Amino acid sequence: YAGQPEHVYFQPDYMAGMRGWSKPDRVPDRIEIVNSRFHSLHKDGEILPQFLWDHTVPWDNPEWDGREELRDQFGLITPETIAATVNPEACVPRQADLRGVKAEVFAGPEPGGLRVTARVRSCSGINTLPLALWRIPLDSKAEIAADCLSENARWIPVRDGWSGNFNGIFALENVPAGESEWHLRLSGDKKPAGTVDFTVSGLLAGRTMRMEEEVRTYLWRAAPDCRLKARVRVPPGTPAAVTYLDGTTALPDSNGCIELVLDERWAREAPSLAGVAPVQCGGVAEITLARVQPIRLTRHVQDWRVSPALPLSGAFESLEYPRDIAALRMAPRRIRGDFAALNLDLMKGAKAGSAVFMAARFQSEARARVCADLGYDGPVKAWLDGRTLFQFPRGTGPCEIEARPEFEAGAGEHEVLVAFGGNSGNAWGIRLRVLSAGEEVPIEHYLPDDVPLPEVRILP
Repeated sequence: YAGQPEHVYFQPDYMAGMRGWSKPDRVPDRIEIVNSRFHSLHKDGEILPQFLWDHTVPWDNPEWDGREELRDQFGLITPETIAATVNPEACVPRQADLRGVKAEVFAGPEPGGLRVTARVRSCSGINTLPLALWRIPLDSKAEIAADCLSENARWIPVRDGWSGNFNGIFALENVPAGESEWHLRLSGDKKPAGTVDFTVSGLLAGRTMRMEEEVRTYLWRAAPDCRLKARVRVPPGTPAAVTYLDGTTALPDSNGCIELVLDERWAREAPSLAGVAPVQCGGVAEITLARVQPIRLTRHVQDWRVSPALPLSGAFESLEYPRDIAALRMAPRRIRGDFAALNLDLMKGAKAGSAVFMAARFQSEARARVCADLGYDGPVKAWLDGRTLFQFPRGTGPCEIEARPEFEAGAGEHEVLVAFGGNSGNAWGIRLRVLSAGEEVPIEHYLPDDVPLPEVRILP
């Protein structure tokens, strides 16, 4: 090749609504482009690229810098912290600096298509700037003509083969400092977008995807401070089904009604409705909220007191609350992230019949009925203020929230002590947070600003 061939990669939102501990809210559609001028990555709905490397500018970063200060305990970096609009120097090679750059895109109808206007405001000139346009209402399966009405600009079409959405990159060259306008005409057959986002009562969010093989709608809680009971009603006999993330399915009853539960548990975070579209997207499925239960979740514990791996005198199942806490030799340990991984050091190579003890404190402003959201990847036993709270000596991965022991917490400070079995070096760690829940009420009686939940917080 005389130059770098252009590659376009489209990643659809196939995990809409999924919020497992290792996944962000709604992994978005993404467009990634690599050519001789630039390398960029774009997130659904955003005009400016999240990452942008300008290949027209020489760079000199001869040594790789691992940037350990940006990494979590697993060596991973959160992409949002090193974006071109946030911290372009964090990458090797250095990204184009888009801090302070603003861009707007307007699309208006014209005979036979659309006229697109992009407005850019920048403090300095930019050699190359790709702007993303999402879900353009034109038929991607028909012929679409693009006419760039501004010099130093070109159009790169990006089609979503799953939903049929038509997207694209408006690549600008030699963008001047100050304000500038760029124009593009797209001609083709009109067609509604293949995905539609909607909300129900401001608490339930949804995205409908009109895929070639079926119509599928993902549902998830729009806010994490409530549990929802929803109802899907379809005409009797309609072939519809709801599938939870763990594979459990729910089918319509004889009246065409499907009852749904959405809460903080991974399995119930993003059920999907297949076979029929909701009325918000021109279908026949009526999605309504029935009941709401307010909840309050603390952050996951990150400040622990942790012991070394200690030999046990008997079986893990018969382990009692330690009489001498000082003998555990627990020391403060801050673990970044939600998951307290111990296999990287304490549990690595741990012998059979050993355990690590971990202690954390929380405070309740008033007496409350709360529960401990406990996830574990190994044998586990927990005590609250010296009283047995939960035990599962055969615990194993994956470490999602697997237990919710409830207890009465009086006003003041409390301590949770967890014994974590080594499982012959195969155990990894735990995650813990505290949840308080209010009374479940019908949706018409729910007032989010008038929910008397006591504050419960994790202490350092």
